[in-house]
Amino acid sequence: MPRKKQSLVLKNWGYLVLVAAIVFWAVNDIGPGTALIAFLFTSVWLLTLAPVWCGATTRTGDGCRKNSYGLLGGCSYRQHR
Repeated sequence: MPRKKQSLVLKNWGYLVLVAAIVFWAVNDIGPGTALIAFLFTSVWLLTLAPVWCGATTRTGDGCRKNSYGLLGGCSYRQHR
């Protein structure tokens, strides 16, 4: 497996867990606790590790387009955290 694809999978593992959580929720044989745990992992990933744009409002009124991780984090600018 090329290194680029491996890092892509490692960056976006939360999407796979989200799909698994939806499947767990739809299947009645698997308890709701398993789906709840999968949704919890997906929520933590989305808030802290998901690759997103910063989105902080700049002086010109536009959103910052630098890359950041998670909805709670900001980019490399100290004021955007």
